[in-house]
Amino acid sequence: MQLTIFAGKGGVGKTTSAVAYALKCSQTARTVIADYDGGHSTRQALGMREKFFTKNTLHQVNDRLMLAVIECFEFKGIGYFKDVKVKNYFDDYISQFPADRGIISFTEMINEFFGVPTDIETVQKFILLVEILFDANSKGYEHAVLDVEPTAGFERLLSFSDSMIRSLNNLKNKSWAIKQAVRIGWPDIHQYLESDYVQTIEYYTHRIRNVVDLLKERGTSLSPLRSAAR
Repeated sequence: MQLTIFAGKGGVGKTTSAVAYALKCSQTARTVIADYDGGHSTRQALGMREKFFTKNTLHQVNDRLMLAVIECFEFKGIGYFKDVKVKNYFDDYISQFPADRGIISFTEMINEFFGVPTDIETVQKFILLVEILFDANSKGYEHAVLDVEPTAGFERLLSFSDSMIRSLNNLKNKSWAIKQAVRIGWPDIHQYLESDYVQTIEYYTHRIRNVVDLLKERGTSLSPLRSAAR
């Protein structure tokens, strides 16, 4: 898959250019346009009614063009489940974050239990972008167009992606003694370390790595994704 990114300040015609380019690409190749801009004006530019539109999902614009609007979704924090004393509350909590979204719960728990400031919104939107790009790639789309207004959080996430991926991989490799210590002091963290997401973390970090490289390098061949600078 080839990736073309339209980035910049609002009001410079970025979205109009991105939409026009995506429509042009779709004349000869199966194309997806991902709206990562907070203004979310690609839907209106393409004439798609909000009433029939679901965010974070691929929607058909024409025979060769799909649109996805990337937006954070609402979820209940782990503190909520603990406060209402729901039986097996951790299972209910973690079920909100299937597959790639397991990193969202990791970010939220760091904030909840350790008080470490985390940019949950940036992480959430990024992992939803990972899902969309891999979904489009698996469905045989040849070109992806990304409409994004760069933010400090997004740029910082890309800059620290290596340490983020390394930290995620380390979650699975914690020693038995550390896990037991965590189990006593922070049982929720222990359950997270034993979750399906962490136990298969290499699969998800590989997906993150591919998309990070796609965004950072633009022009380097990857497998199964490939990026192209425009």
